[in-house]
Amino acid sequence: MINFLRLPLIFWKLFIAALIIYIMYFLCRLSDFFGEKASAKQRYIFACSVPLAVFLPSLNPSVFWFAGSFTFLVPFAALLITVTPLTFEVFGGRVNPISYIAAAIASVVATSQEQSCAAVLALQVILLIFSAYQRRLRFRQFIPLLPSAVSAAVLVFSPGLRGRGAMEAASGFERFSKMNIFEKLLCGFSNYFAFSFFFSLITTAVFLVLLGASVYEAFGGSRRIKIILSVFAIFASVLCVGVNATYIIIRRTTPDKGFEKMFKSGNYLPLELAVIALCFVFLFSIFILIAALIKKNKKLGFTVGVLFSAAVCCAAVLGFSSSVYASGQRLFYYTLIACAAMYSSLSDSKAKKFAGYAIPTAAFIFYIINCFTYTFLEIPIMG
Repeated sequence: MINFLRLPLIFWKLFIAALIIYIMYFLCRLSDFFGEKASAKQRYIFACSVPLAVFLPSLNPSVFWFAGSFTFLVPFAALLITVTPLTFEVFGGRVNPISYIAAAIASVVATSQEQSCAAVLALQVILLIFSAYQRRLRFRQFIPLLPSAVSAAVLVFSPGLRGRGAMEAASGFERFSKMNIFEKLLCGFSNYFAFSFFFSLITTAVFLVLLGASVYEAFGGSRRIKIILSVFAIFASVLCVGVNATYIIIRRTTPDKGFEKMFKSGNYLPLELAVIALCFVFLFSIFILIAALIKKNKKLGFTVGVLFSAAVCCAAVLGFSSSVYASGQRLFYYTLIACAAMYSSLSDSKAKKFAGYAIPTAAFIFYIINCFTYTFLEIPIMG
């Protein structure tokens, strides 16, 4: 039995389960703010499926449920606890002022991991700006930000972080310390493209279908927007399926491995650079659709834009870590939170039915896989 902080394993398993339940609660409450056109049952089933749908891909490594949960699930849940009171106030909900004290405590944990640290600071600043725009800004809303900033400074300037980076670089990414800022950012974005556009096709498909449906509905189903979305869908299919398959056939490896090899060797190959360039064009087109959604539906559009930007920025930040290609899948949480908001706001349509079936099905499959990997791989290895 694993004993951590002199507590038995069952305590930590229950603790992790409680965090997953809290994530589900947050998503259900978030869906309430967008759920004028969907029943509570539909919204809650979708929202509760999101953590399970990304739970397997979010672990690092994917097999070690216990270890993987602690490296990201705990900071991510702490992130949600940190931003919960401010988020609900921005959307017009009632919040107990004492919840800001709990948010301040959770913010210290949220900043203990690089991705959640960047996200929790950015999200708090964005939410405070929205609150000021709505003339709802209060002093209590700043309470979680101060410990977040202090903890982030401690994380960034701590000797342990620099020592860890040097150790990781020496073990498998010797060239990392010689890369300039532009190369590290490009490395981070390539990691995002590999895992988001080429690896998790289910997550990408659900997000793009819901985004297209939301834009289509926001513009009243006009013929012009239908043509634009059709071209976008063709581009998405060609890139995520066609280019992905072609690259695998030519290189006999997946894009993430190909990008990793390129940046580690410093030999920038034309094929890899061309694929990355196409991904940047595709990313730009997604932001154009989000901007169009903001024009017609500010509440939903800003929510989707902030969450999608959080996912992209967290991936870009990873470029400043030598373990960049071991951590790219963790940002799926942010993308699917955006999916929960879009799903809740849509009228009944084929897109909504597709997402309504795809995410719960993926959640069930991943949950079964987790059970098998935990039983037959983690327990025999870890004891």
